[in-house]
Amino acid sequence: MAFEQKRIGIFDSGIGGFSIWKELIKELSGHQFFYISDVPNSPYGNKSSQFIRQRAEVLSNELLKEKVDIILLACNTATAEAIDGLRDKFNVPFVGIEPFVKSIESLDLGENNIRPVVLTTRAMHDSVRFKELILKFDKDKILTPHACDNLASLIEVAYKKGLDSVEKEIEEELKPLRDKNYTHAILGCTHYPLISDKIARYLNVECISPCLPVSKRVAYILKAGPIDSRTELYFKTSNQENFETFSPALLSLK
Repeated sequence: MAFEQKRIGIFDSGIGGFSIWKELIKELSGHQFFYISDVPNSPYGNKSSQFIRQRAEVLSNELLKEKVDIILLACNTATAEAIDGLRDKFNVPFVGIEPFVKSIESLDLGENNIRPVVLTTRAMHDSVRFKELILKFDKDKILTPHACDNLASLIEVAYKKGLDSVEKEIEEELKPLRDKNYTHAILGCTHYPLISDKIARYLNVECISPCLPVSKRVAYILKAGPIDSRTELYFKTSNQENFETFSPALLSLK
């Protein structure tokens, strides 16, 4: 089946969206991606709901100038606070990302000692949408929600300066969860999968990320698949006027 080339808009407060983009290019190789990183306002996790909604609208308008066919909110916090309003305002499909609380349905809860923790930003932890997810999928109350106040910011630093530069600070952020015998960590911020290996080793858990299901959802809505063309990524920060061709290494901060 032949697919038409699509233009896919992505925004995040920083580099977290690359964790989904790594999966998107498997599902939608050969398509065009336009990524805005809202660096001056990163992270969103400690911002007000009103501020996040305003930024989401501004960034969506910027992406629509590029005639994108779909917009991916590659940020759990922005999804929780803004996606409903964006869908009401704009005539383009929006896909968001949420803490993969639903994934506990696939865990063998009859097995002894299954203890999942879900890691989120503070704003996501406090959001109505997250509380509704917990009520919907965690009826047996097996999940432990945990807000990581600084982890997303530390991962931004790790991308720029290397993981070694902030490894101790990352461990300090995760330390309250160590030795609690958690078996799984649901990664409720798109930044977190970028250091999933580190989280898994330090907490001795299996990490669960929604990035693959979200990428499949984007492909499904677009009714698109891989095409015989070069994958193109155009990137800018929110204080830049124009997109530039961008070829990041596949991010994996070990």
